[in-house]
Amino acid sequence: MLNFIQKWGYVGLFIGSLIEGESIVLTISSMAYFGKFYLPKVILIAFIGTFLADQVLFYMGRYLGHGILDRYPKLNKSAKKIFHMLEKYDVPFILGFRFIYGIRIISPLLIGLSHISALKFTILNFISGVIWSVISCLLGYYIGAFSKIIGKDYGYIVVLFNAIIMLSIILVFHFISKYLAKKKRLL
Repeated sequence: MLNFIQKWGYVGLFIGSLIEGESIVLTISSMAYFGKFYLPKVILIAFIGTFLADQVLFYMGRYLGHGILDRYPKLNKSAKKIFHMLEKYDVPFILGFRFIYGIRIISPLLIGLSHISALKFTILNFISGVIWSVISCLLGYYIGAFSKIIGKDYGYIVVLFNAIIMLSIILVFHFISKYLAKKKRLL
């Protein structure tokens, strides 16, 4: 990954932000601590990449979604879960899906198939993209600072922290969804 980043720099960051590229965002952000990249530019490029990718996927879902579900029937199980979440918690789900590993790419595609308006999705996607970019890039930056303190190669530390962060996010959303489901049953 470090070779990719050194070769492609900001272009690699943009490409990584288009897909589930948290490790690229965290790595480049940590390198910003060492002066190899400019952190505000990293945040802006990460935001543009993640926002554009989700907008494109939303419109693909809106105009091609049913064909995609017919072509790939294995997605129907994920689709049912995501539609269920959208019915119950549309705004929190749209604000949070990019933080959940494994559903980030499929979610905007399926949201495009839902009742959610394009304007509502765009506004929430913008807000979520800003939050994700700032949090991810600042986290990477502070990982760079931490790696300097302990005197280790930041590439390995970024990978370790990325794994810990992803696991933490998955666990937080798991417990939140269980809590909300329990609360709904009590009502």
